[in-house]
Amino acid sequence: MKILVVGQGGREDALAWRLSLDYGTEVFTIPGNAGTERWSKNITNATPEIAAEILKPNLVVIGPESPLANGLGDRLRAKGLLVFGPSQKGAMLEASKVFAKNLMLKYGIPTAPAATAKSFDEAVSIAESREFKHDSETPIVIKVDGLAAGKGVTIARSREEIISSLTTIFIKKSFGESGKQVLIEKFLEGTEASILAVFDGKDFVILPSAEDHKQVFDNDQGPNTGGMGAVSPAHAVTDEVISKVKKEILAPLSEALQKENIDYRGVIYVGLMIKDGRPFVVEFNVRFGDPETQAILPRVAGNLSKGLLCAAEGRLEPVHFGISSVASACVMLASKGYPGNYETGFEIKGLTQNCKIENWNKEICGAEPLVFISGAKREGDRIVASGGRVLSVSGKGKTLSEAIKNAYDGVSMITFEGMHYRKDIGRRKR
Repeated sequence: MKILVVGQGGREDALAWRLSLDYGTEVFTIPGNAGTERWSKNITNATPEIAAEILKPNLVVIGPESPLANGLGDRLRAKGLLVFGPSQKGAMLEASKVFAKNLMLKYGIPTAPAATAKSFDEAVSIAESREFKHDSETPIVIKVDGLAAGKGVTIARSREEIISSLTTIFIKKSFGESGKQVLIEKFLEGTEASILAVFDGKDFVILPSAEDHKQVFDNDQGPNTGGMGAVSPAHAVTDEVISKVKKEILAPLSEALQKENIDYRGVIYVGLMIKDGRPFVVEFNVRFGDPETQAILPRVAGNLSKGLLCAAEGRLEPVHFGISSVASACVMLASKGYPGNYETGFEIKGLTQNCKIENWNKEICGAEPLVFISGAKREGDRIVASGGRVLSVSGKGKTLSEAIKNAYDGVSMITFEGMHYRKDIGRRKR
């Protein structure tokens, strides 16, 4: 089977790795990065459409949200290709927070009460209304409507924070078209977690749960990022919670998509807040999460390549989506200053040319953690940082504690100037 993976981040590196493990699967990545070239062939001189026409892959897997929101899945399907990734209409679940919220409210999917504002004055009026009364203990949430690379959400606990956030969005226009309107939500208390599910247009299969760590600093301090690490399984996702997610969220969502004439063939990431065993939807994403993918895929057994192909064909076969009993943890290494201004170009030390951990002694240390490249490139015989999130280290173990230790053992052997990472991935105070 020939698979073309679209994207160039850590998620695509993990996808290329996992798909390459399936017998008989040949993986190509466009454009890929210094990590994907380990298990796939990078294509850097063509568009996805041209590359797909030349390669004639059995399946195209689209990683990032932007090409999905721009209709790449539709264009490839129009050429007769099988695509794992939603249509442009389906991608609205992530491309528009307002669209997703309205769909949830229409079909009774549990989520936070919210209101939409299209101007600074309207947003301030809503935020300060009695319905959205806020204080240090009960903040409100401000979300830009469109795509914002995980950085368009503010949890505001004071009027000053509200005004600052809305000024950034409406006056400074820092989010461009994505910030033309905002969603103002009541704050949901509880424990965050996420569940991914593969859809084939009618049915769905649930993948392992994960717990992301969004804030840049330990103890969930600082601004939101694209994700500083993840663990799988999530602490708060019990069998009972999974049952409720299936019955109260995924089944109604599947019905809603079909009633709205959205033929959804791809993965849906459900960002959850779990309170007293009850799951509420914080957000939907229309692709594998990043860094959740780096934590989840090491736990997916079976033939994932065939599973995604069957989903794209509209005939899911759950046998291809087994869940391993091992636990997994992923720690993200970022450039100093991320998610704000940061410097790049620094050599990453502790990695081999093949992006493995240098001098790792398996007899002493055990199974080597996986390194997935997010924002790094090859310059001659060096691997250098080229992005805000540079790479992640994923460890496995019989228990989550063991997986976390193995991941951090790998992190301890890697350095680059300005390297920053959270020290509490999977160790939140509860």
